Amino acid sequence: MISTPDGQYALVGTRSGQVTVWETDDWSVAGGYQTESGLKEMTLSADGEHVAISHERGLEVRATLSGTMIAELPGHGQTTYGIGFSPDRRYLVSASYDQTVKLWNLERGLCTLTLHGFDQTMYQSVFTGARALLLTSSQGEVFYYNFGR
Repeated sequence: MISTPDGQYALVGTRSGQVTVWETDDWSVAGGYQTESGLKEMTLSADGEHVAISHERGLEVRATLSGTMIAELPGHGQTTYGIGFSPDRRYLVSASYDQTVKLWNLERGLCTLTLHGFDQTMYQSVFTGARALLLTSSQGEVFYYNFGR
């Protein structure tokens, strides 16, 4: 479950891929949508307008409240876990059981960078600034990448 930055809505996802949007003032259902396959993780953009959803077959980016598809991002060879938006919402980073991390350009709907060579499942990935990534593996290793200016 995740909530929008203003706390007005909560999104609850199920293993079957159903996402339900709840209004938190009275806990009424404000909407919902079905993802492609079994939901693994969700994260919101900083402004709360977009939700990224990882599932068994890839990634989806949707409008948070309406569920309108913004981008479908296939590409990892196995299940995707850690996902995070860049502060400007132009990029998404994803970590995977396939031992890769991918950087997605959301304006183009394309993977622009794949990091290989990890010995373990990559489990979490977040932007720590406009051009920096913090990654962790399933065994607790931490990796930091700063792409500079």
